Amino acid sequence: MRDFYSTSESSVRLKKLCIKNFLSIKEACIELGKLNVLIGPNASGKSNVLKALRLLRNHVTVGLPTPDEDSPNEIPFGDLVHSFNIYETIEVKTTLELKGEEASYELRLLKDRYEEVIKKGGEVLYECSGKVSTARYRSRDGVIKEVGLGISKDVTVVLRSPEGGVKKVLLSLYASPLTIPPIDVDESIHVIIEFLRRVGVFGFNPASVRLSSNVSAEPVVKYSGANLARYLLHLYLERRRDFTRVEDVVRGLVPEVEEVIPHIEGNVVEVWLKSRDLTLPLRPGGISDGTIRLLAIAFILNAGFNVVAVEEPENHVHPNLLEALVDLARKAPSQVIFTTQSPHLLDYVNPEEVFIVGKVGSETKVKKLIEGSEAEVVRKFLKEGGTLGEAWYSRFFGDVE
Repeated sequence: MRDFYSTSESSVRLKKLCIKNFLSIKEACIELGKLNVLIGPNASGKSNVLKALRLLRNHVTVGLPTPDEDSPNEIPFGDLVHSFNIYETIEVKTTLELKGEEASYELRLLKDRYEEVIKKGGEVLYECSGKVSTARYRSRDGVIKEVGLGISKDVTVVLRSPEGGVKKVLLSLYASPLTIPPIDVDESIHVIIEFLRRVGVFGFNPASVRLSSNVSAEPVVKYSGANLARYLLHLYLERRRDFTRVEDVVRGLVPEVEEVIPHIEGNVVEVWLKSRDLTLPLRPGGISDGTIRLLAIAFILNAGFNVVAVEEPENHVHPNLLEALVDLARKAPSQVIFTTQSPHLLDYVNPEEVFIVGKVGSETKVKKLIEGSEAEVVRKFLKEGGTLGEAWYSRFFGDVE
C-alpha cells in the first residue's frame, strides 16, 4: 500500500497563494508563513481561500480541476467563477521556495478547458491544456519533450446564464499527466507536484469523523473528516511510533483519554477511546464533539502534510484549550492555515500571523494585519496589556479597504 501521508520533512515551502476570479475573490495574494490565521465575519470569504487550495490539490491529484474529489467528472465552472461571469478565467497560483529558488505552479480554469504551467526561476518546466492531446515538459537532461495524454474523458461543465439559469455542457478533456508524470521529467517537477498533493484542507464535522470506514479503503481523510478511522488504523499498523506520538498529544489536550483505539469489527474500523474513569472504551457515539474534533485536528496536523488548512478549529472546543491548539499548530511539521471568527483563538496568535478577510461590496479582500494602517494602534493596545482578541472584538482592526 502506498503511504499517502509521510512524515519526511519537505524541502519546499509555500510562500504565496494568489487567486483571481474565484467565487467571491476577484483578486487576492497571501504571503504565507508557518502559522497563518484568516479572521473575518461570516460570509467574508475565508472559506473561499481554502476552496481555491482544495481545487488546486484535487487537480494535481485526479488530473481534472474539480472542487469535490468525490465528483471528479463534474466541474461547476458557472458557480466557481467570480460574479458567475463565464467569460472570465479562474487563476490559482502557488509560489514555492524550492531549495533557495523560487518556483511556481499555476492553474487556469476557463469554461471549456484548463491550463497549467510550472516554472522555476522564470523558466517554463511544464505546460499543458486540457483541450490538447500532448503536454510539454523539460526532462532531467534539459531537453524539452512532449508526452501524449492518452484518451480524453467526458466531463460535465455546469454553466450559469446572467439570468441565473443553469446549463450543463458535456466536454472532452484530457486529464493532466501530472497524476503519473513521465519518468524522465525534471526533478523539480516531481518535487513541486508531490508538495501540492500533500496539501490538506479540512472542515471537520464531528458526525463525519465518527463514521466507520471499510478496512480496504485507502487511508485518505476526506474534507469532512470522514475516513479518519481508516487513516488511524493505517498509522497504528504501519507507523506505530507516529501513532503513539500523536496519541500522547491527544492525552495532553484531553487528560481523560488514556488510549486511542482503531477498533475493527468485521470489515469496518471505528475510532474508540479508552477513558480514564470508565471500564469499557467509548464508542464513536459516546465521544463528545469537542474531543472527536480535537483528536482529528491533532492527528491531521501530524499526518505528514506539507500544508494543513482547517476551517474554524475552535468549533466545539473549550476556550481553555485554544492556547494548546495554537501551540500544537506552531509545532506541527507542516505549514498551517486556520480560518476563524473567534476572538478567543486570536488571543493566542501573534499579529504577524493574522490576515484580515472582509468584503468590499461583493468582493473578498485579504490584508495582512501588520501591513494595515491599524497595525500601530494594535501594537500600542497590546503593549498596554490588551489582547489581540480584545482588539478584534473592539474593532481596532478589521477594515480591508
